[in-house]
Amino acid sequence: MKCTYALTVSARCPVKPRVEDEYDFVIETDDYVPVEALLLFFEPFAHTAVYQEELTQKCLENFKEARAVCSTGEHSGVKTICEVKRE
Repeated sequence: MKCTYALTVSARCPVKPRVEDEYDFVIETDDYVPVEALLLFFEPFAHTAVYQEELTQKCLENFKEARAVCSTGEHSGVKTICEVKRE
């Protein structure tokens, strides 16, 4: 079974802590993941300073079902796309 989850999440910018960044995440899995588990994972980062790349990696590590995670964000006018895959 292949499942794809797409959601927008918020996190604090580590360079400018007063700025709330929004990231579009796409998570591809080999099995079902409860949506509530995804939301619960991302919730603390709305108040935590974290780099987009780090958050993308953490997502892959947290969900053993995930085979790929891609995040898209914008920082100082630069669109950033980060993708990690399970080997």
